[in-house]
Amino acid sequence: KHIGKAVAASANEVTPHGPAMQTIVLDAQPPYVAFRWDFIHPLALLFMLTKLTCSFAGVLLQCVAARSGAHPIVIYTDEVRPGNVLRPNKGRATQHTFWAIASWPEWLLCRANA
Repeated sequence: KHIGKAVAASANEVTPHGPAMQTIVLDAQPPYVAFRWDFIHPLALLFMLTKLTCSFAGVLLQCVAARSGAHPIVIYTDEVRPGNVLRPNKGRATQHTFWAIASWPEWLLCRANA
């Protein structure tokens, strides 16, 4: 119960880029229905992480100081299917999209939790 409240508070935290959790409604032509897509805004997430972790803020500051202009973003999509690997169940498949900033140091890009 307390964890759920903390997650909701973080998702609704207002940043200079709006709330961390945002929604896009993708319109569709009939007979299809509009699709509501909830996502975490990448810049809002970076803002929140720099407020929480001084070391992460330092890494971002070094990246910005080392390179002027735009910082390319790397996007990676993967599918996860929980359950028995020998009997795949597409009904439980989930698509995950990961992203990182290409100018981050290599040691950070190679970490699973980064």
